[in-house]
Amino acid sequence: MNFESLQTFLRPKTQRLARDGVISSEDNGDQIVTLLARRANGMSLWAQLLVEYLLSPNLSIRQRREALKDLNRLQGLDALYQEILRSIEQSTWQAARLNITRAFQFISYAPRPLHVNELEVAITTPLPSAVDEYDKIPSFDKALSQMSGALIELDLERKARFVHVSVLEYLTDESRQEQPLDSVSNLVKERSLAQRPCASCCLAYLLYSIPAEPLGGGPQIFADRDSQKIRYPFLEYSVQYWDFHFSEFLLELPPVLSQECEFSIKLASDFFSAKRNLMVWIEACCVFGEVPRIFSNWPERIDGSHLLSRFPFLCRNRQ
Repeated sequence: MNFESLQTFLRPKTQRLARDGVISSEDNGDQIVTLLARRANGMSLWAQLLVEYLLSPNLSIRQRREALKDLNRLQGLDALYQEILRSIEQSTWQAARLNITRAFQFISYAPRPLHVNELEVAITTPLPSAVDEYDKIPSFDKALSQMSGALIELDLERKARFVHVSVLEYLTDESRQEQPLDSVSNLVKERSLAQRPCASCCLAYLLYSIPAEPLGGGPQIFADRDSQKIRYPFLEYSVQYWDFHFSEFLLELPPVLSQECEFSIKLASDFFSAKRNLMVWIEACCVFGEVPRIFSNWPERIDGSHLLSRFPFLCRNRQ
């Protein structure tokens, strides 16, 4: 985007900042527009995200004014991403942080993009119980951008994605994740650590939110794919990829297990022990055109025999 186009884009945005009190009557609005356009250096994404950051309800007017006065700290996309994530981390309640962390993890590491309806259930699924009508985020399709500091958007098919590939690169940069004080390490864990909550969400949904009975209502009734997607928005994804996320988690399992790891393994053990739930999973695989597989990606990565001996329930059920 050229300089004049950036100015055209920024002018109404700065007017809103003025209405919100971020820009005072003593400030020269045109000079601020020019300054921001120059700082953007042709990057429309930087300009857009900066404005969204300055308009964030997570920040006080003072914090927004200080950010506007210290643009050197926000120069470049990486610096802006870090500040956006730090704002999310410091200005939201624990439950809200968990929601957006799950969203970042699924969008970063899911084998395929999630539809907005899938993602809403994925990030709000209560791990020890079934999803109900209270596990919803009002106007989620509109709230998602605000929750993520404008880093997540919906494409034309209403599938969630990052606004730019550089966001994914920033969040999954292993060298950056090794820095304990960096906000990224708290919101998006490294790949193996992110796979655990993704697996747990899928397994909990299959265990607790899908009744252990034929999807069609009877043994001779074939369940309709479209109706199941409406009835259980997260079913197709969970059926397709619970084993992918869980096996990726197991491949990097630490010698000493945390409580979270123990819980995820127990979910898998409970799922393998629940014969009726397994039958529903197999039926759902047929409904969604999938072949029932368990840990089908292990041969591509590792033998896995040490894990099979460590967790006997895996040996009984691996196909």
